[in-house]
Amino acid sequence: MGIVQLQRAWYRPKRPVIHYVSNQRVLVRSRPAKVRNPRTQSQQTNRHKMSVASRFLSPLQPLVAHGFQAGARPNGRPVGSYHVALGHLLCKAMMRENGQWRINYKDVELAEGQRLKSFPVKVSRQGRTLRLRWEKGLPEGTQHIHLAFHNAKAGATECLEVKAPKRGGAVEVILPEGMRSSDLHMWWLPVVVGKTRWSSKYLFLPKSSPIVVGWVGMRGHLAAAIPTQACPSAIRPTHGKGGGASPSRGVESLKGG
Repeated sequence: MGIVQLQRAWYRPKRPVIHYVSNQRVLVRSRPAKVRNPRTQSQQTNRHKMSVASRFLSPLQPLVAHGFQAGARPNGRPVGSYHVALGHLLCKAMMRENGQWRINYKDVELAEGQRLKSFPVKVSRQGRTLRLRWEKGLPEGTQHIHLAFHNAKAGATECLEVKAPKRGGAVEVILPEGMRSSDLHMWWLPVVVGKTRWSSKYLFLPKSSPIVVGWVGMRGHLAAAIPTQACPSAIRPTHGKGGGASPSRGVESLKGG
């Protein structure tokens, strides 16, 4: 880069050589051949990491908007809840395999706050139908529950909001057709009245999840699923049928890690 002492301002047409004023000096440099494509290996790696994180987190904005508070960077620049969540994801829930970045799903948190270890959830799966039951209840003041499902194989994500069931009740969710026979990553987050904030809880739902043919004593306690604005038609509300059928043999509870 050449340095030229500033004599007077002048203008030149666009040419391969660029010059500009900085600290009362004119700096001259050549024009880059390809501005939009980073050239160094570190630039390409960081670009790939950001791309993987953004594609995963974008469909989950309804959850992170509630789960993270907007803040400010050290330079005073305000940032929204999505960018706070993105920073958390980049720093704590990503790993490299064979030179490629991927999401470490069990470490993903879609909200910040108190842990939900005292509120385990039982999940049963029959085709596209999921039934979720919080046997020990939910945090006091819970009105709604945010749910998110991610199919890593298809790269598909669905999110919805359900009304909190009564203690001992259950929530029934109908998944989209594309998630019927796939492993799913799931997160849930309670929406609580008051200042208390809760973190999200992760569960892994394998496609071979235990099948439940019925729920004992659940008549009238199934809450309807309410799709969020992010996916208004992906998941439709449903109502469970009680009956006297009992869970099939070998039913197990799936608890988040």
